[in-house]
Amino acid sequence: MIISHSSRYILKLHLGWKFVTIYTFMNIIAQKIAPTLFTFALGYFLKRKQLFSPADGKSLLKLVFYTTGPLLTLRSLSVVKMDASLLVFPLSTIALVIASFLVAISLKNSLGLNKKQKGVFMSSSMLINSAFALPFIISAIGDPGVARTSLFGITNNLLIYGWVYLIAVKYGQDQTAEEKMSVINQVLKTPGLWAVTLGLLMNFLNTAIPQFILPFVNSIANMTGPLIFLSLGFIFNFKVIHLRASLIALFSRIGVGIIIGLAIVNFFGLQGIDKLTMILLAASPVGINTVIFASLENLDEEFAASIVSIGLVVGLILMPILITVLS
Repeated sequence: MIISHSSRYILKLHLGWKFVTIYTFMNIIAQKIAPTLFTFALGYFLKRKQLFSPADGKSLLKLVFYTTGPLLTLRSLSVVKMDASLLVFPLSTIALVIASFLVAISLKNSLGLNKKQKGVFMSSSMLINSAFALPFIISAIGDPGVARTSLFGITNNLLIYGWVYLIAVKYGQDQTAEEKMSVINQVLKTPGLWAVTLGLLMNFLNTAIPQFILPFVNSIANMTGPLIFLSLGFIFNFKVIHLRASLIALFSRIGVGIIIGLAIVNFFGLQGIDKLTMILLAASPVGINTVIFASLENLDEEFAASIVSIGLVVGLILMPILITVLS
C-alpha cells in the first residue's frame, strides 16, 4: 500500500498533536494534580494500616469546616476583583440542585429502595461536593478560583442545610417544629457563611487582612486542600451496595451537573477561569454530608458510604481530565 506525501504529512501532524496532548495531560497531572492524588492515597494507606479510621476523617472535615475553610474563603474573597459577572456562581447552584432533584425524584420509586434508602438516594443526588473540587481548583487556578468557589458555596450551603437536610429529615426520623427550626439556626451559624460575608465586606471597603495576622491566616488556610483529601482517604471504602441505584445517583449529581454546567457556560459566555471553575464545580461528586445526614437522621449509612466512595473514584479520574481539556 502506497501512502502519498500529503497523507504522510497529515499523519505526522496527527501523531504530533496526540503526543502534545498526552504530554500536556501528563505535565498537568505531575505538576498540579499528583500532590492531591498522593495525599488521598496516603490517607487511604494510613487507614488500611489501622492508624486512622473513618471517624478521624470526619473529624478532619469538621476542622476544615470550622477553621481552615473559612479562613481560605476570607482570604480569597477579600482580595479578588469583583464584578457583576461573578453572580453567576451563587445563582448556578440553584439550577444545578433543582435539575438533580427533578431527575432523582422521577427515578426514586423505580429502584426497589426502602424509605431510608430513598432518603439517601435523594440527598446524595442533590449534594454538590464543592469541597472535593476545591483542591483541584486551588492547584489549577489559585485564589481567583477559590473566590468563585466560595461564592458558589453561599447558596450551596443554604441548600445543603435547608432543602437537602429537610429531605433527609423527611425520610428519616420525625422531628418537632423546634428541632426543624434548629436547621435554620445551623445555617446562620455556619462559619463559611460568616467568612463569605466578612470577605465580601472587606472587598467592598477595600480593606486587607492586617499584615500582623496574615502569616497565621495563610498557614491555616493553605492546609485546606491537603486536609480535605487526607480525610477523604480515611473515609473511602471499596464496599459497594445497590450498585444500580448508586450509579443513577451519581449520574443525577455528576452527569446532570455537567450538562447544566455546560449550558450555563454557553448561556453566559463564560471563558477562562470562569469556565473552568464552573465546569469543575458542576461536575463535583456526591457530598460527604450524605454520610453525615444519614447518620444524623437514621438513614442507610452503608448505602450513603457506598455512593460517596464510588463518587470519589469517579471524581479522582474526572477532575484531572476536565482540567487538562479545559485549560
